[in-house]
Amino acid sequence: MLTASALATLALVVGPAAAAQAHVHVRPDSTVAGSDAELAFTVPSESETANTTALSITLPQDHPFLEVAAQVTPGWTVKVVTDPLPAPVLIEGTTLTEAAHTVTWTAKTGEAIPPEQYQDFFLSVGPLPDSGEVVFTAKQTYSDGSVVTWDQQAVAGGDEPEYPAPSFTVTPAPDAAAASDEAEAEAGAEVGASSKDGFSRMLGGAGLLAGLGAIGLMVARRSPRRTPPRTPDSEMSSGSEMSSGSENSPAADTTLDLSTAGTGQPST
Repeated sequence: MLTASALATLALVVGPAAAAQAHVHVRPDSTVAGSDAELAFTVPSESETANTTALSITLPQDHPFLEVAAQVTPGWTVKVVTDPLPAPVLIEGTTLTEAAHTVTWTAKTGEAIPPEQYQDFFLSVGPLPDSGEVVFTAKQTYSDGSVVTWDQQAVAGGDEPEYPAPSFTVTPAPDAAAASDEAEAEAGAEVGASSKDGFSRMLGGAGLLAGLGAIGLMVARRSPRRTPPRTPDSEMSSGSEMSSGSENSPAADTTLDLSTAGTGQPST
């Protein structure tokens, strides 16, 4: 169980953080220059006795938004008011002489934000400016008739104002030339990979053909030669060759007379 001193210490630690989060603030889903963004305005009821019955957001006029659309919040009505600009502004080829100036949400009966609770309200705007801070003014109306205006801008190096204005900082858009170079590099890498793959396939095909040729040569060397069948003409030709060989042989010139073999007389 926490002691009284521990609870007091906890209150000192948590108290400032809770108070800081209690301010009306804005959360953009994009801060990139030139982009469209959805803005979520978070509105807590800081009064201990009264409900929040209305919220009015004043949009910047030094760089007005070309497009503004408010999301309908259940239990609340919403109204967008357009006013003339102090001076014409050129945005994306369009010259604006008037633009959306305020957006107001009003709670229906029984739908106000009770104490210690909060509600989100959404705007879609665009395009964002090229640089700098986008600063809004928020007016919060309570059921007891009191109005809190959130319009104080923070000073660099200074303390947070008591009623800080909802704001965010625009971030630079990616450089177009750098994005183009990156795209070309990626395309070149893909072409190089494709060429390398084609060369590898060509080498693989050549190797396959060489292997098949070697196998064919080995089969041809190992196959036995077949002797052609004999024919009558070939046999006759062979016999003639043998007879001719016998006539030309030296053994045919020497004869033996068997009749004189027993007497030892030479034949006459």
